[in-house]
Amino acid sequence: MLDYSVKGKRIELVHTDDPYTKLKKGDKGTCQFLFNNLGSLVLQVKWDSGSNLGLIFGKDDFNWLDKEFE
Repeated sequence: MLDYSVKGKRIELVHTDDPYTKLKKGDKGTCQFLFNNLGSLVLQVKWDSGSNLGLIFGKDDFNWLDKEFE
């Protein structure tokens, strides 16, 4: 099931330990949707740099730039 309640919300990356991404701290992106992947909640993001890396809640860190989600 996909959850689109976050669609269009902006975030800023704090940390990801994905060894294959070129994203770095401070990169910004727009949320697309949430989904469950093998028991982990994933936030799919369209990054301003062009990447589409999803972030895993509890593993990756980010800040909401939209105050209503803080």
